[in-house]
Amino acid sequence: MFGIIILAIFGCSLLCCTLDFIKSRYKDLIFWIVVVSLIIVSSCKDENTSFDTSYYILSFYNAPGFDDFFNLSNFRYEPGYVALERTTKIFSTEYLLLFSIVSILTLVPLAFLIKRYSPYPFLSLFIYIACFYFKRDIITIRFALSCIIMLIAIIQLSKSNYKKSLIFAFIAFLFHYTALSYILYLPLFKILYNQKIRTVMIMLLCLFALSIIGITLFSIIEKTAKYLPGILALAVNKGISHLGNEQEAGFKQIIPYLPILAFIYKHNSSLLYKGLAVTFIFALLCMIEFNQSATFSRLNQMYLTVIVLLYPLLLKRINKRNFKILYTYIIIFGIYTFVRMTFFNTGGFINIYW
Repeated sequence: MFGIIILAIFGCSLLCCTLDFIKSRYKDLIFWIVVVSLIIVSSCKDENTSFDTSYYILSFYNAPGFDDFFNLSNFRYEPGYVALERTTKIFSTEYLLLFSIVSILTLVPLAFLIKRYSPYPFLSLFIYIACFYFKRDIITIRFALSCIIMLIAIIQLSKSNYKKSLIFAFIAFLFHYTALSYILYLPLFKILYNQKIRTVMIMLLCLFALSIIGITLFSIIEKTAKYLPGILALAVNKGISHLGNEQEAGFKQIIPYLPILAFIYKHNSSLLYKGLAVTFIFALLCMIEFNQSATFSRLNQMYLTVIVLLYPLLLKRINKRNFKILYTYIIIFGIYTFVRMTFFNTGGFINIYW
């Protein structure tokens, strides 16, 4: 992928942040032009884009029909993606169609969520592009789609729509097994939601202390994985299958998010805002509890998607002075994340050509 395209997308998203403070009848048009551009770029991939992309293309070419669909041993990927892959192949043998469908299913719902809930939609787009787009929508496309579906589940849960939340979480699971973590997220969400932020902070410190001596949820899951039934065992064992070849994710990943906790110290009566804030704290908990595996870092990444909406909502609730401080920090955070992920990522990234 041409580096100039990557820099142009990022630079454009950064410049567009100014539109959140300008009155113009063209803002909606520009917003959707940016979204459509993201869809086009993430759709136009080939085997040279990344290591993962080449495997997606190979999987598409080798995809059989639906005769053995319910044989779990034949699943290279999750059932939802496999079904989408095989359905697409019925109509076309061009893998670009599959990538286009996945991109549309991912980015269009995200755009509608941003337009509905974010007070600063262009900032939300910038956060997504800086922190998630190039890693997810370009490379780990199943995960990208699952994360947006999970974001819908989180929003529904924040509104106390439990049935809808469960349904969307299950759909997210069908596209990436990381969504199985909802089983852990749901009870912890209820516990954290009813606690004062000070209590939650103490909980974070206690769990951090336990993790230093090796007592984490990851260690428990690793020991009990073989006793899980059916597809649950398949999902968990897939996650720990490369554990011996991976480095620990490390605790340093949590540092850039700590200043945000200072700004969300006080909640207000908004159910959506508080639900997103609690989910953000849950993501930090996952960083502590599952740092032993780079693969399991996807747990916190799935729930960190809420920052696309949480940060703008947080900005709307603070005074003018703190607004400038937090807004500046978010921009710096986005630039840092983009540069680190694009040019210094040791876990694999896009093949960049200049």
